Amino acid sequence: MKTNNEIYQELTISGSVTRDQWDFLYEQTLNQSNNNYNYVEVGSHSGGSTTSLLINIVKNNEDRKVLSIDNCIYPEVTREKFRSNLNKLGLYGPIIEHTINSQEFHPGDELFSLIFLDGDHTEPAVSTELKIFNNNLIIGGIISGHDYCSDHPGVVEAVDKFFNSDNDRYEKVECPADMWAYKKIK
Repeated sequence: MKTNNEIYQELTISGSVTRDQWDFLYEQTLNQSNNNYNYVEVGSHSGGSTTSLLINIVKNNEDRKVLSIDNCIYPEVTREKFRSNLNKLGLYGPIIEHTINSQEFHPGDELFSLIFLDGDHTEPAVSTELKIFNNNLIIGGIISGHDYCSDHPGVVEAVDKFFNSDNDRYEKVECPADMWAYKKIK
């Protein structure tokens, strides 16, 4: 198994997160290693951030999966490219792929310990994703996202509105620039 540095250095995947963002996601998987709940990634794109979620699962042979939700609307992004990027790093196995719009995904009663949102960056889409996954996050779980910046005002608006109105159930988590993260506390 390659080291984290080797894996990150081999990432030549467009749309990837920065190293400090990647490390933050990896650290969150370490914090969630005491449970067997699955992770969710909305907007898996070509698999850059997905690698940070998969390392411990593969390295420790954990009994969990990453649900990858992406509608693959960008021509350069295909599920074949996603699989190829993860396969070349030895990380493809524990993935459940959903090639759909995130707002059409229905998690049912399944619970998750880590949710990473980086799909559609419009306010209505992010708001819908937050509503969809809110009840499926375990107490102590982390919900996080990417592109919390002035370039993506829809992300900022949806995140601020959701967590300001429901802030007694969540605690803000310190994270790298252009990201947001909250821990569910009740």
